[in-house]
Amino acid sequence: MENGGSCLPCTPEEEKQIVKDLMDEAELNLKEGNSYYVISARWFTTWERYVGQGSDDHVVDMQSSDSQDFAVVSTRITDRPGPISNSDIVENGGDGEDDDLELSRTLLEGRDYVLVPQKVWEKLVQWYRGGPALPRRMISQGVFNKKQFNVEVYPLCLKLIDSRDDIEFTIRLSKKASLHELYERVCALRGTEREKIIIWDYFNKHKQSLLVDSNHTLEESNLQMDQEMLLELQVHDSYPSQSSKDSTGNELALVALEPSRTSLSIAGGPTLSNGHSSTYSLNLRPGSALNSGFTDIDDAFGAYSAVRRDYSDEINTENPLGMHGELALAFGELLRKLWSSGRNAIAPRAFKGKLALFAPQFSGYNQHDSQELLAFLLDGLHEDLNRVKQKPYIEMKDWGGRPDEEVADECWRNHKARNDSIIVDVCQGQYKSTLVCPVCSKISITYDPFMYLSLPLPSTVTRSMTVTVFYGDGSGLPMPYTVTVLKNGNCRDLIQALSTACCLRSDESFLLAEVYDHRIYHLFENPLESLTSIKDEEYIVAYRLSQKGTGKKKLEIVHQEKTATDFLKGSGWKDFGAPLLAQLEDDSPSGADIELVASRLLSPLRRTCSSSVVHSGKENGFLSEANGEPSNSCNGPSESGYCPRCKEHRQATKKLDLWTLPDILVFHLKRFSYSRYLKNKLDTFVDFLIHNLDLSKFVKRKDGRSYIYELYAVSNHYGGLGGGHYTAFAKLIDDNRWYDFDDSCVSPVNESDIRTSAAYVLFYRRVQTEMKVGLGGTSQGHAGS
Repeated sequence: MENGGSCLPCTPEEEKQIVKDLMDEAELNLKEGNSYYVISARWFTTWERYVGQGSDDHVVDMQSSDSQDFAVVSTRITDRPGPISNSDIVENGGDGEDDDLELSRTLLEGRDYVLVPQKVWEKLVQWYRGGPALPRRMISQGVFNKKQFNVEVYPLCLKLIDSRDDIEFTIRLSKKASLHELYERVCALRGTEREKIIIWDYFNKHKQSLLVDSNHTLEESNLQMDQEMLLELQVHDSYPSQSSKDSTGNELALVALEPSRTSLSIAGGPTLSNGHSSTYSLNLRPGSALNSGFTDIDDAFGAYSAVRRDYSDEINTENPLGMHGELALAFGELLRKLWSSGRNAIAPRAFKGKLALFAPQFSGYNQHDSQELLAFLLDGLHEDLNRVKQKPYIEMKDWGGRPDEEVADECWRNHKARNDSIIVDVCQGQYKSTLVCPVCSKISITYDPFMYLSLPLPSTVTRSMTVTVFYGDGSGLPMPYTVTVLKNGNCRDLIQALSTACCLRSDESFLLAEVYDHRIYHLFENPLESLTSIKDEEYIVAYRLSQKGTGKKKLEIVHQEKTATDFLKGSGWKDFGAPLLAQLEDDSPSGADIELVASRLLSPLRRTCSSSVVHSGKENGFLSEANGEPSNSCNGPSESGYCPRCKEHRQATKKLDLWTLPDILVFHLKRFSYSRYLKNKLDTFVDFLIHNLDLSKFVKRKDGRSYIYELYAVSNHYGGLGGGHYTAFAKLIDDNRWYDFDDSCVSPVNESDIRTSAAYVLFYRRVQTEMKVGLGGTSQGHAGS
């Protein structure tokens, strides 16, 4: 690793501009094979602050095992950073040759490392030197219309076992490398001739299949991270038998434990002689989200005998939104194995490889989210099994005050005209969504399908704050925003959250204030003032002002009214509403100047209220010397919706009601929270019902149906954000017994033990109702559809 300073004196502004130009150039020329370099986020953040690109606020995550301890440190770094140091993101601190360096397995992009194009890396090394260099290649992932470019941060790490001496070697190759490249690497490593060796897929110490020298990629061959391969010499130009050795050196023949099936059998399979399906487990990687999530979804479909029938006739190979039926076939084959005779652990490598092919975010073996996997899998299966081959164009009608039942049935028919599958039949319900425009009060009602219900959990480290934002130039109406901040944060944290929520421009700033008795009671001028001083019941406002007016006097406008009764009684004017605030161009404004500013501020409100300027015995009225603190800008899109009556985008209020519920109801407990300030996992205990979950009073459609549910599976997550462990509890309906699925281990568990603080996704099935779901059927969860 080289050390030392740069020999090219560039100003911070010049460095920032050069890097920005090179970044933009790389973004315009994305293609497979481009080189990128991994840089420690710790060093890169220091450089960003030096060139004035980063935020002044630096969040230090001091997360303990229970994810409850956090600290926020505000720093300003102006010194030039030292040499590039990647020692904190490589194993063993970067000791050894560059070719032997391996990234730590639990890194997250943005938090632990950043990726920069090759030209940016070369410039940074030219300026700062240091290292070590961690080059990576951009690869193309996905198939059909789902291709995307990704930098392969973690190439495959394969373990080669030489059968001649049992010595193990490590080989690192891209998942896009061909088997021919693998053979070349092995020959160079072991000094053997290509014609004399063969390589076996040696997953779980068993010969799975022969890896034939070809152009097939390692990804297509289902080779996984850290798995073994077996190197053997050919004997008399013939391949050895497909067998493996036990610990004593004896060969163990691999015997098929189940009859072969046609590749078009989606879920059909034999059962045990007593008519009960076997108890199984998945064995892929310890704590895999796939293991947990798949156990739950398989148990869901296992409850329906119809799903275990042959669904090959419903595979949609022409749907551009699907995977040409390949995901459904892979899922069906895995489902068949799990419900076949035998009690062996199943390694779903082929299914995982197919899943990663269509959804690259689930490739590799980093921690994944089981709820995200379930959502993608259900959506992908729906598109692959969609009975609609040609989706018609349907123009949605406006609500127009029609009866709810009429509009809901119409929306569901329109949805089914384009989306009709076993997934829709079993897993989809319907929301009633009500939008109200805050200006014209127009009500818009739609009925939207849903696959699962996400439930927020109370946080012990964050709080929600609602702040009303006022425009200091009268360009918009006041609008309340609810943001999440650290409970022990400061006013600057609140300003930054508001800036993101309302897309504050770079030339604007916020001035926070507390309003009491319709007047400005307190200005939060110190950005480091703790938020603990602000009570939940206090009315907090933020004035959106131009940074050009920083330091200038402010004009406060207080709304007043007097009713007819007040006139008769001779009462004075009464304050109402929240005051407005504007910047004055002149430190000694005239009455005309004040009238002009007041008129501009009040123009958006003239339709709804009358206002007056409060004078305090002076011509220029009530002047404030308050100064606002600038905040970060936001270039993100607005969250507003388009109001057809106002012909403008408005921040409408939205209410969601449950209209109908599906036969399989999934609850997602939102334990993971991500914000600008922290990443947090909530270990809050949720006391959920196992039997007789009655949701009838929450369902708006009163159709006489039962909405009572029974829990049958739970996906659990143990640990924190950077890593963790997934397990699943599932109830086998035929046995009426709960089991704990923990990787390859399956054990009975008492029903009283399945409620834990690790519960992440809950799976319920409808009871006390006859479920008739078959080919072409429609879920009874939607009467009238």
